[in-house]
Amino acid sequence: MTLASLAAHFTQHMPLATGIYTGLYYLCPNDPRRKRAHAVLFTPIINPYGDDVVPVVALQRYLDGNEGYRVSPKWNRTGDTIDTLTLTPSIAFGCCHINIERGEVGP
Repeated sequence: MTLASLAAHFTQHMPLATGIYTGLYYLCPNDPRRKRAHAVLFTPIINPYGDDVVPVVALQRYLDGNEGYRVSPKWNRTGDTIDTLTLTPSIAFGCCHINIERGEVGP
C-alpha cells in the first residue's frame, strides 16, 4: 500500500507560510470505510523556498517556542515528496502500527 492510496498530504503548523510543511496527514490503513485519519509531525520541516527566502533557522526557533509543537512527538523525515517520504521510527496508534519507507506503507 502507498501513502498516495491513503490520500496522504503534508500539513503545516499555523501560522507558517503556505508550502512549509511540518507534518503528514493520512487515512487509517485499517479503516475500511476510510473515515478515520491520523496525523504526525516530522523533523526537519520541508521548506521548498530555500533558506534565502524563508530562513529555516528562524522557522525552527518559532516552532521550538510554540508549546504545542515543541512538546508533540516528531518523526525523523527523509524525502521531500509523498512518494519518497520515509519516517522513522514506526508509527503506532491504537488501531494500527505502520512503517513508512519511500512512500510505501507496511506493517
